[in-house]
Amino acid sequence: MSAAAAIAEDKVTPPVRRRAERLAVAERRKQLLELGVKTVGARRYEEPWLEEVARTADISKGLIYHYFDTKRGYYVEILRYIAQDLAQSWQESVSPLIAGSASADEVTTAGLNSYLDFAQQYPAAFRTLMEAGGSIDPEVKQVEGFLRDELIIHITRFAGQDDLPELMKAGIRAWAAFVEQLSVEWLESKNINRDEVIKMACAMMQSMVASQR
Repeated sequence: MSAAAAIAEDKVTPPVRRRAERLAVAERRKQLLELGVKTVGARRYEEPWLEEVARTADISKGLIYHYFDTKRGYYVEILRYIAQDLAQSWQESVSPLIAGSASADEVTTAGLNSYLDFAQQYPAAFRTLMEAGGSIDPEVKQVEGFLRDELIIHITRFAGQDDLPELMKAGIRAWAAFVEQLSVEWLESKNINRDEVIKMACAMMQSMVASQR
């Protein structure tokens, strides 16, 4: 189950207290990640979310440390799980367009729409991921870097190149940081129009690309 599906299921299925089953290590880790997405997506790191996960999974908090060495390590894995789900959604929206020789605007717009769809459907998890990007924790920063590296991969594919100049990569990362903040502002405001967000982000991307020609 994806991170997005885990959150969606939680919205319609009330938690059921039942006797914990014996699960294989991979299955238990996946279960705990999905529960972590639901919980951390609605709480801050400092809150007692670990206890809530253990209670929902009907296991001891100590057992969680059998699968994740520390609370921080578990938190990083949850963020990575969310990021991978977001990246997959993004890839599924833009890959057919890249293969079909769509224009740069069409590809960028599709990617942004997918990104904002995820943000709008799962706002708590999205905010958690974006806010975590401001952390100085190197592992958390690595999760943020993963999403930006995925963006560079897609743009490189679209350009039909094996690699991009370092300045262009730096510009893409800066653009991604701008879009992340703009998306959070859009989520939290009733006065920012989604179409205008996409228009502004596309215009900035066009300007950056044009400066490299």
